[in-house]
Amino acid sequence: MEFRAGSEVAALRVKDGKLRGVQTQSGEILEAESVVLAGGAYIRPLVRRLGIRLPLQPAKGYHRDCEAPEGKPSLLGRACVLAENMVFCTPMNGFVRFAGTLEFSGVNHEIRRPRLEQLTNATRRYLRTMHNPIIRSEWCGLRPCLPDGLPAVGPVPAYPGLLVATGHAMAGLTLAPVTGKLISECIVDRSPSIEITALRPDRF
Repeated sequence: MEFRAGSEVAALRVKDGKLRGVQTQSGEILEAESVVLAGGAYIRPLVRRLGIRLPLQPAKGYHRDCEAPEGKPSLLGRACVLAENMVFCTPMNGFVRFAGTLEFSGVNHEIRRPRLEQLTNATRRYLRTMHNPIIRSEWCGLRPCLPDGLPAVGPVPAYPGLLVATGHAMAGLTLAPVTGKLISECIVDRSPSIEITALRPDRF
């Protein structure tokens, strides 16, 4: 197995109606019998060039990592969800990660300050220790969402050798193990261990 970090795929290679590999931005051609598109919201241009309708929408989520000032108690002892404001609070090694929001604004990584500040403002109503925390980092990420709320997992019948694994919205890490298992079964056994017709990538 070989990992190529930073090798962006520019195009999918199709020969005789079957997927036969990919071409990278540098022009390098990588031959393969199976190609799995598991790049979240970023795979849309690749499938669009093949005429596959996959209405993926990137839903931006914001994260702010905070820690308590020196000499102050920890911000939070255990993970929780501030349900009324949909803020997820996760204690980590020396800091707490506050995450939330679902912003539909296309493929971009622009941080809108009001949306980010919303995380801190919401948690202050619940946690007394959130007054004047030390902000360790701020970032955003794009969750791939599909209109019916289900992910797209499995082969694309129109292009043998092409498989898709995306659209998990806010449950990507949770569903990653079972998605990997299903995709591997589709490739090796040609049949997944559970019924996945409802997840067909070409259902749209």
